[in-house]
Amino acid sequence: MLRRRPSGRCGPISSIGDLAGLHALAHPQKPVLQYELMNPGSTLSVSGRDIESIPVKHIVPGVGYRVSAAGKSFAFSGDTCTNDSLWAALNQHGNLDLLIVECAFANEDLELSQLAAHYCPSLLAADMVKLRHRPALHLTHLKPGSEDAIFSECRAAMADRDPQRLFADRSFSYNRCTQGFSGDPVNT
Repeated sequence: MLRRRPSGRCGPISSIGDLAGLHALAHPQKPVLQYELMNPGSTLSVSGRDIESIPVKHIVPGVGYRVSAAGKSFAFSGDTCTNDSLWAALNQHGNLDLLIVECAFANEDLELSQLAAHYCPSLLAADMVKLRHRPALHLTHLKPGSEDAIFSECRAAMADRDPQRLFADRSFSYNRCTQGFSGDPVNT
C-alpha cells in the first residue's frame, strides 16, 4: 500500500527511517484524533480535503458525506432511502468519482424498506436517475442472509451503472501521488 511519507514523498513505507518525524504518542495539546461537530449541510476543510455533510432521509435524522481533494471526490450515503437532498447536493459539484450507497432490503421487502427508511433495489434505481454523475458505484448495508438476492436485483435494476458489492475486508484510499482512488473493493 502507498502512504504519504513524512517528507512529503510518496511510496511504500519500508523502513523505520521512513517513519522519522512522526510522533508516536499523543498528548492533550497534539491529539492523534479530534472530533469536529458538523451540522447537516456544512463543509469542513481538513488537510486539503473538503468534507461535506449532506442531510438524508432516514427513520432518525441522518447524514451522508462527500469528501473531495485534488479534483477527486467520493460520497457515502449513510443510512437513507428515497430523497432528493443527497442527489441535489452531489449534483452541485462538477464531479463524483466514487459513490458508496446503502441498499438494505430486497424488493420483496419494499414496504419494510419504506417504513425503515432504507433503500431496496427498485427505490435506489429510481433515485440513481437523479444523479447526473457516473461514479463507480459500490453497495453497502445489504441485509445479512439476503445479500445475494439484493445484489442481483441491484445489478438487474442498474446494469448501466455496473454496481459492485462492498465487502468488509475491502478498502479504498486516495493516493496523492497518482491522484486517484485505489484498492480492491470489488468481489463479484
